[in-house]
Formats: sequence, structure tokens, C-alpha cells
Amino acid sequence: MIPARRRSEDQTQDPPSPGAAAVWIVPVLAWAFVLSFTRKYSSNVPYWDSWEFTELIAGVQPLTLGALWKQHNEHRMVFQTLFEVAMGRYAHWNIYAASFLPGILFAANSLLLIAGALRARQSLDSVARALLVTALTLILFTFRAHVAFTYEMVMSWAILALAMTAFARYFPPYVETGRGLARLVTILVVAMLSTSQGLALAVFVLIVGACHPLVRGRVESRLPRSYPWLAAISAALVVVYFVGYVKPAWHPSVTSVLRHPLDGITYIAVLAGSPFAWDEAWATWIGVGVLSLFAAGLTAMVSREGWQALWRFIVGRPLIGTNLIAMSAIMVGRVGFGPGQATASHYVPFNAVFVVSALLPAFDQLKGRIAQRVVLSVLVVAIIPAWYLGYRNAVDEMTARRDPLEAYRECVLNDPPLLARCDGSHVYPSPATLVRRATLLKDQNLAFFAKRD
Repeated sequence: MIPARRRSEDQTQDPPSPGAAAVWIVPVLAWAFVLSFTRKYSSNVPYWDSWEFTELIAGVQPLTLGALWKQHNEHRMVFQTLFEVAMGRYAHWNIYAASFLPGILFAANSLLLIAGALRARQSLDSVARALLVTALTLILFTFRAHVAFTYEMVMSWAILALAMTAFARYFPPYVETGRGLARLVTILVVAMLSTSQGLALAVFVLIVGACHPLVRGRVESRLPRSYPWLAAISAALVVVYFVGYVKPAWHPSVTSVLRHPLDGITYIAVLAGSPFAWDEAWATWIGVGVLSLFAAGLTAMVSREGWQALWRFIVGRPLIGTNLIAMSAIMVGRVGFGPGQATASHYVPFNAVFVVSALLPAFDQLKGRIAQRVVLSVLVVAIIPAWYLGYRNAVDEMTARRDPLEAYRECVLNDPPLLARCDGSHVYPSPATLVRRATLLKDQNLAFFAKRD
């Protein structure tokens, strides 16, 4: 129980607005650092999966609905395909320039999340607010996500990140008022057309609808009358997505988690710890800590406010549920590769959002200003070394990727008649296909072959 004097101070305090300039210095500097990282380590040479769009960009393959809906590994990347075609038709498929856009969108999404966290905690004093923004910035702008800052092929993932944030913004008001059905349906469709993880939003809608009858007698809130329509559309999107779906031959069995449940639990822990560590063992222990704090925060909330608070929390903070569903889907589909595969850089932006969403409820259980400042200070101090080590590791990995790409570019441009003599082993796995597609790029004056003023 908060003393009367303390309550009076909290109520009369006029907290600074979320847009106060001083609060945003650290996030803006982090964004500028991301852009400088992109400028230094991106290349205009297509890398690995990007080459799969060569025929489409060169005009050999027509842009049809079938081409848009074509399965790419386990994804249907409609927005990625449109993005590649647009860059190909209007910018000579400038991979270097295209690599800036995903990082910009991911960073913008991080700023939206930070602003939302501040709006929800306006009672924090200025010191705690500054510490909270710094901690969130270090987590969300981690360079463990370096692929998101340097690879144009993650554009669809950036769109998905924004769709998940928009869903988290508009789903709770819809549940409360029943208004905004069309807007939510639009967000669900956008997410589905991004990557397979976009289906997490539709699955979340279905889970909430299925669980509501089980808790209806224990909670006061009711779902809107139009919710069955939202659930039906969500189910339809899931069904449509998997019509004609072919499991990639190189993927492990989805039953791996049933045969090795401990590997599945470890995989989730590694995903939760991946924003802070690239080593599997470290990521596992950090992930266990994150998940433990999340569980402790929920336990404290339920013990204080009852089970109704848990339902309000799940419905009111969809980022937790949607990211957890996406993480679970990744685990089920790839745990057969081993838990270490969960440290992959392109998963990190979403895992970082989950970490932020999971730690904030635990932080909200702290009521004293001194306790809030101490906890946030300890968190910042603990994250800084992990952030720096992640940055150094990102520099090493991106140097190892960029240098062979640039070497291949120089070789091809200096000896264009004999493309097969250039080492493309770090550019694309099939030498014959690489030669054929590089020839297409040359003939169409695309990517690094394009001459610019």
C-alpha cells in the first residue's frame, strides 16, 4: 500500500511528455549509429536468397499473382517480392540503397515501442524515464540484429514488425468498444503477406476467442459481437496460407519437439536470450532469466489483482502473445536444427520486442521510486557490455560477409567475359546458377553492373 503522502506527490507531479527532447537523445543517437553501420557494411552485390529474384527483376519471369504468392522457403513473401520488383524497375535493383529501408523501419518501430512504454508509465520521475528509455534502446537497437540493418531481404520482416505493433495498438480498443474491425482485418492481411510468422496475429485472435468461453464466468469483459467475424477471417487466412504449401525438403520434422521436448524449451530460452548473446550457452541462461522475470511479474500481478488481471494483461498487451506464438512457431519448425540455430540474427528484432514486453510487467510491480531507479540502473549497467560485445561480433560477421561480396564484384567487373572464374562461394551456393544470373544482371544493367551519374 502506497502512503498517502506518496500518492499525493504522484498525483500532483506533472510528468514530462513522452516527446521531451532530452528523453530521445539516446534513441536518436542509436538510430544514427544504425544508419552508419548500414552505410559501412552493406554491399550492392545480391547475397544468397536475394539472387532468387533475378529472373523476376530482369523480366525473364513475368510478375503474376502466382509469382507473388510463390513460396520462398517456408514463407510467402508478397511484400518482399513487390519491394524487390520496385527496386529493380525504378532503381536498377540497387541492393545497397535497398538495405537502408528495413533498418529504418525496424528503428521506427523501436521508437514507437519506446514512446508507448513511456505513455503507459507517465508517473515515472525524470530520472527513471531516462533510465527506462536507455534500457529499452539498448535492447531494441541491439546489433545482434545486424542482418536487419544490412540486408534488403528482411524488408518483409520489417513490415511484419510494424504490423505487430499496430495490432497491439488497436486490438485492445477493439475488444473494449467493438470498433475498428476493418482496421484489424487489414493488419492481419498485411502480416500474413509478410512472412509465415505473420500468422501469429491470426492465431492470437483464434486463441483469445477460444479461451473466452472458458473464462467468461470469471472475468467482467466481453468480446465484441463482431469477434466471430474476426475469428472466422483469421481462420480463413491461416487456411489460405497453407493451400498448396510444400514443406521445404531441408527442414527438419515438425515433430522434433515432441521427440525432444527439452530441446524445444532450450530453443525458446535461446530465442529470449538472443538479443544479448550470440553464444548458445550464454543465450540460454539469459533467456531463462528473462522468462523467470516474466513469470515472476505475472505471478505478482495475479496475487495482487486476481485472475481477471491475467486476462486483461493478455488481451491488453498483444505483443506478448503474438511474439510468443511466433517464437513457438519458429521453435517447432526449426528445433531439429539444434538450439544453437535460434541465435540467428534475423530473429533478434522480434525476440527483442518480446524481451521488452516481458520485462516491463515485472518492472511495473515496483512502486517505490528508489527501487525503480536502482533496478533500471542495474539493468542498464548489465546490458551495456552485452550490447558492445554484440556490436563487435556484428562487425566481425558483417566484415566476413561484405568482403567476399566486394571481391566478387571487383572480379566480375574486371573480367566480365569469364564470370565462372570469379569465386562466388560466399555469394550464392550454386556456381552455375550464379553465373547465369550474374549474366542476366549484366545484360539488364542491374545491381552492381548499373552505371550511375
